[in-house]
Amino acid sequence: MSLRVAVIGKSVVEQHSLIESGGGVAKEHESYIQKYLRFNEGNEAPNNFHMWCAASTIAFAVGRSIWIDYGFESIYPNQYTILVAGSGACRKGLAVGVARRLLRDAIGNRLDKLLIPGKVYPEALIRAINKRVVDPRTPDDETNLIHRSIMLFSPELGSFLSKTMQSMGMPDLLTELWDCPDEHKHVTKNAGVDELHDVFINLLGATTPKWMQDNMTPSIFGEGFIARCLLVYAAHPKNKTPWPEMTDEMNQVRDELIMQLRLISLAQGPMGIEPEAKEFFTDWYIKRTPDDDISSDSGFWQREHIHILNLAMIFSLSADPSNMSIYKPHLVAAMHAVQQVKSTMHLALAGTQAEPNQRNMMRVLSTVKEQGKVNGITARELGRRLIAYMDPETLITCLTGLRANGMIESQQRKTQSGDIYTFYRVIRYGGRQHAEPDTGPWQESAMKNNET
Repeated sequence: MSLRVAVIGKSVVEQHSLIESGGGVAKEHESYIQKYLRFNEGNEAPNNFHMWCAASTIAFAVGRSIWIDYGFESIYPNQYTILVAGSGACRKGLAVGVARRLLRDAIGNRLDKLLIPGKVYPEALIRAINKRVVDPRTPDDETNLIHRSIMLFSPELGSFLSKTMQSMGMPDLLTELWDCPDEHKHVTKNAGVDELHDVFINLLGATTPKWMQDNMTPSIFGEGFIARCLLVYAAHPKNKTPWPEMTDEMNQVRDELIMQLRLISLAQGPMGIEPEAKEFFTDWYIKRTPDDDISSDSGFWQREHIHILNLAMIFSLSADPSNMSIYKPHLVAAMHAVQQVKSTMHLALAGTQAEPNQRNMMRVLSTVKEQGKVNGITARELGRRLIAYMDPETLITCLTGLRANGMIESQQRKTQSGDIYTFYRVIRYGGRQHAEPDTGPWQESAMKNNET
């Protein structure tokens, strides 16, 4: 492996480690995403929010100019990214706003790129996609017309995908256009047909789990829109910053990001995949088995490999837009990042696809997962947290059903006060999280699955 390739690979691996640790790397080896994370060190939005926002800016900057030849189709780097966290909890609106302003200042004057903040109706979106403009790379040739790439910003997804907008067919339209077709006929409810060409559409939005529960209908969940979305979940802010400050150094970093993104936007052509990377991806794809969880129910698992290749392409552009190749470290980092998204889908969705009784069970399950961690949570505490959604009898029914289905386990033990309670924890979703041992750790030798 050449030194240049080694640096690219190192850059991507370190870049991904930043998502979890918030640490730094040598500035001379910084990728665009590393620099983006460094620029956002002084605000409270979590690193995973900023990483996916940075990826979204790269995706929109290059548009249809970059793709992977995937046999019978092409994979473009567009993304439908939705940041999910409690209201005001993780500054998701701030994260979306940073990305929007950076894109506006970097390429906002490009004729072939259209930023659409806020609400847009399906008919207006179709017109925007189909409008042709002079290619800014050949401004003197007024006959060289191209279709524009679209970037939808929605800091409050409720205004963009409300039930009214759902009834107007916006999720159906976005589902149809996710794979950026060369040609597509969209049939409207009034029996008209719109012919779309050279589609490229990106979505960056934010919402809360409660909005997802209350507004995402079962038909949307089952029809494929959610499978095409990257639901990036966070429970806590990165840090507490009572007085965020934009320093001279940060302004300098922002200027560098703008120049770097403009350089990335000039990349053109098919993205190659190095033999080692192709062999690694092939082995992973053949050995993978379906997940028995909400990622399969939603269809996300079935498209996971596309999400990974998409992100690997973006990581490559972030590290070196002139290289135009995907290496194994790009895929490793992309797989890990997508796995993180997949592992928290149940927290972001929390019963979106379910009927009322199933939705209650998903609420209980997600609460046990988030609050029970490794040491468990009592039914009394669950009742306090879920009192707005269900009565005690419904809670007990949900706990019994989840335990019978092997989703949770229970055990009785004494608390520090000497009282005996039954504790519950999740055993089906993701890895075990660490928790502060307030009532003593989970006792592996204790009798489990006692009566509620």
